[in-house]
Amino acid sequence: PSYDPVHGVYHLHYQNHVGLHGGRTYGHAVSKDMTHWAHMPDSIWNDEPYDSSAIYTGSATIVDGKVVQVYPGLCNTKEAGCPGGTNLCIAIASDPTDPLATNWTKDAKVTGAVNPIVNNTGRDPSTAWQTPSGEWRLTTFDTMIMGSMDFKIWYRIGAQKEFPTGECPSFFELPATTPGAGPAPAGASVPTHVHKNSHGGKDWMQVGTYTAGAPKVLGKWAD
Repeated sequence: PSYDPVHGVYHLHYQNHVGLHGGRTYGHAVSKDMTHWAHMPDSIWNDEPYDSSAIYTGSATIVDGKVVQVYPGLCNTKEAGCPGGTNLCIAIASDPTDPLATNWTKDAKVTGAVNPIVNNTGRDPSTAWQTPSGEWRLTTFDTMIMGSMDFKIWYRIGAQKEFPTGECPSFFELPATTPGAGPAPAGASVPTHVHKNSHGGKDWMQVGTYTAGAPKVLGKWAD
């Protein structure tokens, strides 16, 4: 789920098996309280050459107050217009004044990003995080780190080899220490981030310390 801070609405996008050509699309549901949900029309269809086969698991990131979906579009490389087997793409709500974000678009005139933003790459892009230098980063199932300074033009930074390979990765910062919790035990490290992925039929989480590198330079991760 992602939270639209402008309209106070939670959005949940999920794989839906009603796509064109037998592929998958993104279903969409909304809520004001995380308890009562309403089904919306499918948000993203596999209707472009770069996502014609299917749309698989992606993630939402709040950028300048807007919910931005980064998703992997799959296509058949033998078909015209397919730039790679798996391609990372961006979609946003078509009408920023619609509190329910009923319709979504991949149009570069609206998103500011030309799809695909990265072609022929790994699936399952994570929610993006921002480094102290202002660079946006995300990771994929094969631990590849992608970067962008504006969330429009993206590039490969490299594989974060300390991350285990796995489906549907997430990487997020831990909240600040709770006031009154007291200091950590002598010699204990104070973790800063969590890396999650799925493999072996289970979800796994690593708690560790992450130091971001300069733009286009991998950070350091120790669990």
